[in-house]
Amino acid sequence: MGDPKELEAKQPAVRPKIPLPREPEREAKKTNPKPIEIKVISFHDDEGNKQHLQALHPSFVHQLDNFSFLPLPASPGGDFQPRKLLGHSIERLNDFELDLHLLLRLPYHRFWSTIMYDKSVNIGLRSYINNSPRFYFSETSLDERINEVANSIHKLVFKVYLRLSTTKESPKNFMSKDYFGKILMEKKIFDISLLMDICALYGNIHTATDEKLIRMVESVLESHPCFLKQLESSVNIEKEKMTKILEELGLSDTDSRSIMSSKQSHRISIINWSHLVGVVDHIVGTTVPVSFFLSLYPPASKVYREKKYDSAIVEFYDSLFPKLKEELNSRFTKDARAKKSSDIIIRQIVYARCSLINAFRSLVKYSALDILLDPSVSKDSKTTLIDDFLDMVSIAASSSCFSKDYFSKYSFDSDIFLFMEKSSITGFDSVDPSRIAYLFDVMSENISNKQQSRPRTEMAPMRDLWNKRGRGKTQDSTNQIDNDKAIKTGGDEIIDTKVCQNQLVLRDEEIKRQGSDKSVNKESGKIVSKLDSNVLSSNLNNQNKSDNSSLEMDQMVDKVMLVSMISHIKDFFPDMSDDTIQSMLAANNYNSEKVIDLILNEKIPQQ
Repeated sequence: MGDPKELEAKQPAVRPKIPLPREPEREAKKTNPKPIEIKVISFHDDEGNKQHLQALHPSFVHQLDNFSFLPLPASPGGDFQPRKLLGHSIERLNDFELDLHLLLRLPYHRFWSTIMYDKSVNIGLRSYINNSPRFYFSETSLDERINEVANSIHKLVFKVYLRLSTTKESPKNFMSKDYFGKILMEKKIFDISLLMDICALYGNIHTATDEKLIRMVESVLESHPCFLKQLESSVNIEKEKMTKILEELGLSDTDSRSIMSSKQSHRISIINWSHLVGVVDHIVGTTVPVSFFLSLYPPASKVYREKKYDSAIVEFYDSLFPKLKEELNSRFTKDARAKKSSDIIIRQIVYARCSLINAFRSLVKYSALDILLDPSVSKDSKTTLIDDFLDMVSIAASSSCFSKDYFSKYSFDSDIFLFMEKSSITGFDSVDPSRIAYLFDVMSENISNKQQSRPRTEMAPMRDLWNKRGRGKTQDSTNQIDNDKAIKTGGDEIIDTKVCQNQLVLRDEEIKRQGSDKSVNKESGKIVSKLDSNVLSSNLNNQNKSDNSSLEMDQMVDKVMLVSMISHIKDFFPDMSDDTIQSMLAANNYNSEKVIDLILNEKIPQQ
């Protein structure tokens, strides 16, 4: 038994008291339940006169003072300065946490009255979404006292948004779907950009959390037709963001692939380092949220595919990263300040590239691949889906940089093999083999063009593999995969590389009940933890897959993929030898992003 004083000190702070409902309000609960928008509350005023008010009324607003979340004032070194500022920050955070507890404990009609008639509440909630540290930005070291309250706030904000996305809390507390959608739209409680940020902040931490996020997004977007229009408009917004990034760096190609002017092409080399760092922040801040959103809400992928977002991804990827990599390598060599921050910048570039690759995969998976594998969909309608799938593959294969990175993670031959194995469902056996062979040739050509110092990898083995599969000869054990698993994961490549998700830990009840999970950082005291190689992954879908032995992985990784992975890693570390990279890949189940993390942390094996 511990010291009673110590036990008392560990007790959580007493939750704020909420005024009990007045007697008439308690009586109203006994009547037949009505939607909140038509419910009437009766009560006696101070003079004893009986009054009647709509349940949603300004009189029921619970006033919250200074309800806002300010950026955490941590210096680059992790030390707060001065001490007075630390004390003020803790006080503000405690007040914000207290107000969040109040919101969650308010009765249904008071909660929604406060949301509807006090604009500062919505502004305050968004201030947290806007100012909360992101795992894909630079790491933030916090004082222990800040850590605890910051994690609590992170969890509470999520719960408030869950409550805001729920039409019915109990048989007696609910509102009609039409009125719910009208309120969300008119009061601007949600929008597509906010949903993307929420997905990026809370997604892929825990399965239960992802399920709640999916329900939240579905509830909001299906509540009002205008949200679906916003979803369609968001595609153009995301495309414009990418275009502006390229223009800012002088890498845009506005004249239909004409040669850029000398002044424009050299713009990236003359902007100052602080500006370039800001652009990198903008790149990762643009690419990560949309990738999380597409992975968690499949209907969005169909909309983005119809609006040709897949083509925009590939064009942006090829226009940006080769030139940006070249410029950053030059800066790291010549500029001491740039070299000092090189680890953070490289991580951010990895996040951005992985996010775009996985966003593209979400478009493939949800707009074609999953539907092709659905036995309830007729074969006649799948003819168009097969064309869509091959069209997206063609878009990826025709690129130079993107093709190499995408197919090193999601191999085309694995998808084809899966479709042929399930040809009775997919109808893929009717596809002209020459069409597939052509795509293999294009992929091989792009990879060999990127590997000018190496002999060209011949495409004959891949074509032979396709021809054997096209005739139904699938007994080659070196290429056999678990089809049941592939169907469950939508045909995702077995080689599973994941992107590091150093997110705030949601220490909510599900996590406590279900115990530790590999996707949850156990060091919950850190609001943005250090890079953990155990969770490094470019798969933002965060699907759990069994590890394969090194021998099985050696059998599965063909020469084209191996050359591609080595080239991908040499993009970041051009001085490393091919043999060293290949040995590290073999030792780490051909997880290229894990190898990158090991190199960044100087964990290179001695040759």
